[in-house]
Amino acid sequence: MASAATISHLVPRALLREAERLGLETAPLWKLVQLDAKAPASSDAHVDAALYHELWDRIVASRPDPGLAIRVARTIPLEDN
Repeated sequence: MASAATISHLVPRALLREAERLGLETAPLWKLVQLDAKAPASSDAHVDAALYHELWDRIVASRPDPGLAIRVARTIPLEDN
């Protein structure tokens, strides 16, 4: 049985930091992707890809911003993807 697709938690963390800069209430978003905002970053931690997509959907629905993806991508070093 195949496991669910995942993404490094560093990527949703970058998106959540940008959401904070936009003034969104992020506590429920951190909970959605099952991450602790205060926990140290670890390259071994992963988030379910479906939850990551839901995170994007919620943020974009709350604050439509055509530049959001570019700003988030600029904060993520290539080796973290």
